[in-house]
Amino acid sequence: MTSGMRARRWLSAVGLTFFALAALGSGKRGDTKGDGVALLATTKSSYVGNWEGLGVALRIAPDGTVGYERKTGAVKKTINGKLTRFDGDDIVVNALINVTLKVGAPPAEANGTWTMTVEGVKVHRTGDGSGESNDIDEKLEEHILEQFGASKGLSSVDCPEVEPSTPTFDCVAKLVNGKSAKVSVAHKSRGNYSYTVHVTDVEGPTFAGEMSKTISAETKRKITVDCGAGKSFFPNGEPLVCDATEGRKRGKAEFVITESGVSWKLTGL
Repeated sequence: MTSGMRARRWLSAVGLTFFALAALGSGKRGDTKGDGVALLATTKSSYVGNWEGLGVALRIAPDGTVGYERKTGAVKKTINGKLTRFDGDDIVVNALINVTLKVGAPPAEANGTWTMTVEGVKVHRTGDGSGESNDIDEKLEEHILEQFGASKGLSSVDCPEVEPSTPTFDCVAKLVNGKSAKVSVAHKSRGNYSYTVHVTDVEGPTFAGEMSKTISAETKRKITVDCGAGKSFFPNGEPLVCDATEGRKRGKAEFVITESGVSWKLTGL
C-alpha cells in the first residue's frame, strides 16, 4: 500500500551543504585593505600556497582569502577571513575583527623547499602554490564528516583523488550501521565545493508512531510499528525495515521514503 502523506519534520531525504576550501594571505606595514591582496601578485607572491607544520595548516589564496588552523592537544584555533594588510611580515586578517598572524620568518626557499615561521611554528609549502590544496580529497572527507557525521550517521568518508579543475565527482560515505551511501560533489569555483549527502534519516519513535496510525487506519487493523529508540539512517531509495505487531502476531513493516511521501508494505502479518 502507499500513503500519500508528505514527508514531515522527521524526514530530511537529502543533505546539501556548501563548503569553501580555505586559503590564506600576507603583506607589508601600512598597506590598506586591497593593497595587501595586490601585493600577493608582486612582492608578497611567495606567501601564496598551502603551508603545513606541526599541528598547523595555513592556506593563502591569490584572492586574499585566508584560512588558519592550529591544534594543540584538544584545543583547536581556527581563523577564516580576508587579507586586510601586511604589518611588516605579519599577516593581518579580517575575520569579523582584525587578527594578526605573527610571521617570525618570511617565506624563503632552500634546496627546492619553501618554509616560513608563523605563530612560532615552522611550516613548509606543499602543492603547487596556487592556493588550492593538492589533497582535496582529504579536505572534503574531513569537512563532509564534520558537517554530517552526527546528523546523517556517517562514520567515514572516502573521496577519490581529483584535480582542482574536476567539475563533479562522487565520494562514498560509510554509515554507522555499515551501509554505504553516495555523496555528490560539485566544484563551483576556485576552492569552492558543494556536496549532497544521499542519506535519509528519520526519528524512530516519531516516525513509528505516525506510521502505526496510518497503517492501522488504512488496513482497519491495530498495527503497532517499532523503528527503534533513536534515529535511523539509510541510503536514499533503500527501504527502512521496522518491527510490526498485531496483538501477539509479529512481522515486519518495510518503508520506502521519498520527498513526495512514504510507501509501505507488511510481511508476516
